[in-house]
Order: sequence, then C-alpha cells, then structure tokens
Amino acid sequence: MPGQKPSAARGNPVRVAAFTLALVACREAGPGARTTPADAGGTSEGCASAWLEAPVVDRSIALPDGTGHLVLHAAAKGTQDYVCAADPADASAGGYGWSLKGPEATLTDCHSAPIGRHFASDAGSPEWQLSDGTYVVAHKAGAFPASAGAVPWLLLGVDGHGGEGRLAEARYIQRVRTVGGGRPDTPCDAARAGSVQKVPYEAEYFFFAPSAIATAAPSSTRIDSSPSAVDSPAPDAIIAQHVLVAYRGAKRAPKGVTRSKADARARAEEALAKLRSGAAFEDVVKTYSDDAGSVDRMGSLGKFGRGDMDPTFAAAAFALRVGQVSDVVQTPFGFHLIKRTQ
Repeated sequence: MPGQKPSAARGNPVRVAAFTLALVACREAGPGARTTPADAGGTSEGCASAWLEAPVVDRSIALPDGTGHLVLHAAAKGTQDYVCAADPADASAGGYGWSLKGPEATLTDCHSAPIGRHFASDAGSPEWQLSDGTYVVAHKAGAFPASAGAVPWLLLGVDGHGGEGRLAEARYIQRVRTVGGGRPDTPCDAARAGSVQKVPYEAEYFFFAPSAIATAAPSSTRIDSSPSAVDSPAPDAIIAQHVLVAYRGAKRAPKGVTRSKADARARAEEALAKLRSGAAFEDVVKTYSDDAGSVDRMGSLGKFGRGDMDPTFAAAAFALRVGQVSDVVQTPFGFHLIKRTQ
C-alpha cells in the first residue's frame, strides 16, 4: 500500500490491499473558517462544489479565528528553485547545501485557465500576482509535513498587498495538497556553488479574508469546532472506510480506468451527494470505488495508527469524528471520501 510502513503492512492485509494514501488535512480551522467564496478562482461559475470549499487542515496551519472567508482558490504548477550555497549551519566546516531561492509557478482556476503567477519577490518573500492587478506578499506562519519529496503544507500571513481585485482583502494563505518541490538529491559542494536546481512541484493555494466581510452563506460541510470535538484527546488508532475514484494517469490507477481527472472529480462529487442524501456508505463503495482491494470489505482500511499510514492520510482520517464523512479529497491517486467508523 502506498506510503505505508512495512511493519504495518505485514500486520494488516486489509491495508495492504487498499489504497491508503496521502489524504491530507486534519483539524478544523475554528469558527467561521469555512465559507463559500464569492469568487474562488478565475471565476466560480461552473466550478465543482469541492473547489469552492476551504480545505480541512492540521491545527498547526489552521486559520486564526475570524479570518475564514475564502476569496480565492488557485492551483499552482511550476518549480521550486534551489541554489547551491555555503551552509551557514556548517560554515566552520566549509559545508554546502541547497537553499530555497523561491517558486516559479503559474496559477490557474478551476477550469485550468491561467489567472496569475507565484514567484519570489525582490526581497525574497513569496508573492502571488493575479492578472486582475492584485498581489500579496506573505511570510510563513506555520507548517505541516507532507509526503516524502513534497514541500510542506503552509499557513502564511500576508505582509503586504496591492490593487483592488480579488486579493485586496486577503490576510492569510494556506498551501495544501503539495506534490514534489522538495530539496534536490543531487550533490551540492564548492564545485557546484551558485548552481540552481529547479524541482517540479504542484500545490493548491487558498486565500482568506476576515470573516466580517463575507457575504456568502457558511458551508454545510463545516468541520465540527465545538469544544468537545476540538479538545478531546486524540486516539492512538482508528478504523475507517474510504471510496477512491481514480482517473487515467493517477498514481496506481487500475488499468481499466479511462476517465479524465475532471470526470473523476465529478463522479466523486456525485458519490458525496448520494451519501448526503442518505445512501449507505457501503453501497456507495460498491458503486463508485476503484479500490478493488477494499471494495469487498465495504471500503474498510482496518485499524491503523497515525504512524501506520502516510502522514497526510492519517491526518485526514484522524480529523474526523466517529461516523463523519469527509469532503471530496484529492490525492495523487484520485478523489476520495473517508468515513471514520471507530
């Protein structure tokens, strides 16, 4: 099973057969943290509802209270650029290491249409600039580890902005669902000093403004932020089921899967709608799931601890209450719905 530790795999054949993936996210972002954006992307028209939902994230990168109005959701694809330079932490020994120079990425909306770019400002800070003329510059306020080889998920605080477009009111940014972009594996030494390595990466960025300016109704899929849900002790292990909707080109997609990524997202949204209409999770698994290894077990992944699975998959599952079903979650393997059963 992708991302699973060998010791756990030997002890649980259910998890061996199932796609237990890096399903990101964890805790709620607090009261008012998940509202539907007035314009989340180049345009919100025609976007799947999952695109218009704020992500569920770990507490380490959760939004401060009162800053949860989603004003823009953009996908990014490009590179994280690293320069080989003397390592300050090892300067006495003449050590060298790869230092992050900054990103170079194109921002797109839910229709994959370009809406701007992401790069390092003249001062070296991360900057996002849209075609409507608005821009924001931010600093890292929190981080959550992603899967191996991927840059971490981040919470960023906006330091400065300009223009009167969609980002004019943005105060916080979350970088989530990262793929690639980690530090290069190639050697970095005195002979290579000054050389630059561009590491391909993808991510999704969510831009938030103060909730007081929100005009849209709160999302019906908000994560429970009551004290009992937030403050209860985290369990050591849980049991969960999942639905996987794969697409052609997704990691480990079954050979018979030919649907496009857009069709897979729509199919997962359809499955979620069935669940919200009262359909049994087990029936939805049989109808929609492409994870052949867990279909016969009603989608069950068995019992697992945080350390038994890929960290991002565990975070998503452990964030749920018993009986709760997640929103549609995108991973390199496709689109997923998770239900915690114990």
